[in-house]
Amino acid sequence: MGSSCSALLKRGAVAEPSEGGAEPEEPLQEDEDVRVVIEGGGLTLLEFCVVSICSNMSKFSSFEGLPDELVQQIFLTLASKNKLRLHHLPLVSSVCDVSLASYPGVSDDWLECLGRDFASITRLDLSGCVEVTDCGIEAIRVLPSIATLRLDRCLRLGDQAMESVSTMTSITVLSVVSCSRVSDSGVGTLRGLARLTDVNLEQLSRLTDGGLRALGGLTRLTSLHVGWTKVREGICGLGGGLRGLRKLSLSALQLPDQALDCLSSHTALTHLQLRACRAPSSPSLSHLSALVRLRALDLSQCEAVSDETLASVAGLTNLEVLLLAHTHVTDAGVQRLGGLARLRRLVLDCCHVTNGGMATVSRLMALEALDLSDSAVTSSGVSTLVCLTNMTSLNLFSTGVSDAGIAHLSSLPLLRTLNLDSRLVSDAGLAHLHTLTDLTELDLFGAKVTTDGTRHLSHLTSLRSLEMCGGGVTDEAVAHLSRLVLLRSFNVSQNEGVGDEAAVTVMTRFTLLTQLNLAGTGLGDEGACAVAGRLTNLTSICISGCRVRSSSLSLLQGMPKMLYLTAEPNA
Repeated sequence: MGSSCSALLKRGAVAEPSEGGAEPEEPLQEDEDVRVVIEGGGLTLLEFCVVSICSNMSKFSSFEGLPDELVQQIFLTLASKNKLRLHHLPLVSSVCDVSLASYPGVSDDWLECLGRDFASITRLDLSGCVEVTDCGIEAIRVLPSIATLRLDRCLRLGDQAMESVSTMTSITVLSVVSCSRVSDSGVGTLRGLARLTDVNLEQLSRLTDGGLRALGGLTRLTSLHVGWTKVREGICGLGGGLRGLRKLSLSALQLPDQALDCLSSHTALTHLQLRACRAPSSPSLSHLSALVRLRALDLSQCEAVSDETLASVAGLTNLEVLLLAHTHVTDAGVQRLGGLARLRRLVLDCCHVTNGGMATVSRLMALEALDLSDSAVTSSGVSTLVCLTNMTSLNLFSTGVSDAGIAHLSSLPLLRTLNLDSRLVSDAGLAHLHTLTDLTELDLFGAKVTTDGTRHLSHLTSLRSLEMCGGGVTDEAVAHLSRLVLLRSFNVSQNEGVGDEAAVTVMTRFTLLTQLNLAGTGLGDEGACAVAGRLTNLTSICISGCRVRSSSLSLLQGMPKMLYLTAEPNA
């Protein structure tokens, strides 16, 4: 590999530009990229080679003889930096994994090139490519080896596209989420794809039981998602087919009670989503007790779910994930879960639980993620959870937990994600977080954070995401965060004391940022220009209510990766 990289770099240094009048290249900020590689240390020759080639694409007319692994990395690097262009595709035609999800400008022309030159593709992701039409899918139907095809949110695709897909007999995984033009007729054409193991048809507004029945003969199917459609019978209409299903989503369907009765015979199920199902009665949910292999169960937003339901769930001792958000579960129901020794994630968001249920939760020793948001749990309840030392994620948004409760969190050394969005949390509580040095996400959106509080956060150098929008953060407070250089997402909106000084002297150090929210702050043109010049990885910025003129907005809009800019320009 090393000799191949070296040879190509030497060849590329003297190669002539591609023939045929290719469109001008946009440089990959060549000097900066190469400097990062050299100064960063510890990078392989492959990584250095990829950066160098991507920075000099116009010098190459062919990658013939280059290892496929290197060509794949070149493709991924160009795509990640939004520098991949249509005329580059022939150079990278040996790749097997083509991910173009939401990539700007992808159209039928791109797919025609893929169909013509990319015979090695095994995985193709076109999710969010809204310019692709049925004709584009017809152009790739000739690809012989595609195993995974994702077309989510390709809004122009209809039944004709599904007919083209139906001829691609190598496909095992197919996802067409939110392709609203696809109807029963299009889904019916998929009946011949005998190798299918995983199909996602969620949010197909024209899909009914008739379309679903056509899939009953796909005996290899192990994963099926039909939530948010017009399916009414669930899997009852399949005539006893699909007994090998392991994963099933029926979210937001208007299911009759007999649909859950049918489910009880699918004992191979390990993952079941019934989120927001609107019809099943509480007694019908008792059929869940037969699904003893279940490892993940989502009953969120099901109106019929109550403490009685959890009596049936209590015997599902293989459960690792249980989602009960926005249900009628109370402490009495939680007490029935004490035997779920393998439970790793429990969501009780907006449930009627109090400190009384925490005694049972504290016995779930395998628990890694717990969501108590919008509940009546207080600091006293949190104090009982200190024995859950495997916890990596804890959500206490809008609970009764105050600074006193946060003091107990130091006993949870593995915490990575923590939500303390509450007006009961202040600087005094943040003093107890200094030992949680592995935190990567911290939400203090509504907490009363000031300069003293951010001083306590200065040691949390592993943070990737931080939100503080309580109004008390200033430039001085932000200055304490200068060491948090791994941040990818930073939200200090609604803090009028944050202005250009913080943007120029501190935020510009956060060069890995992809999302920045400064809405309602004192940001002006100086700060906006500094952000535009240094934070080149930004894909989203919100500066609504800031004193930023149109000229500065133009600089932000022109940033290399910018996708979403929210602002109201000043004159």
